[in-house]
Amino acid sequence: MESLGVPWVNLVRDLGPSAVVLAIGLVLVLALRPRRRALITGGLVLQALAAALPFLWLAVQVGTGFATESVAGLVMLLAQPAVAAAGWLALLLAAVRNGRDAGARAASAAVDSPAAGASAEAAPTSGTAHR
Repeated sequence: MESLGVPWVNLVRDLGPSAVVLAIGLVLVLALRPRRRALITGGLVLQALAAALPFLWLAVQVGTGFATESVAGLVMLLAQPAVAAAGWLALLLAAVRNGRDAGARAASAAVDSPAAGASAEAAPTSGTAHR
């Protein structure tokens, strides 16, 4: 990283939190097996990529000599927030879809078994009903 002009401390400070969130998130996805695994994993990976994008872009610039172009900064200015937003949208979509699926399952379970609700209503709730 020193050859790119970036101190290691900056790399660790910028990529460390995203790497920890990615690692913990992937462990949780593997352990809990949520319904929208692909969206959650994709969102986590996109967040980590968004954090790494400036360093990858610096490596491309140094490797190709593209750093002298003024469009180089514009590309990074637009690309990094777009990748981060895509990651957040994937995670939010997974959360909203999971919530909607759970609500639909609960509603269909209540509609599918009306007899369970009727038998609970017919049973007396206290000992005073038999007097």
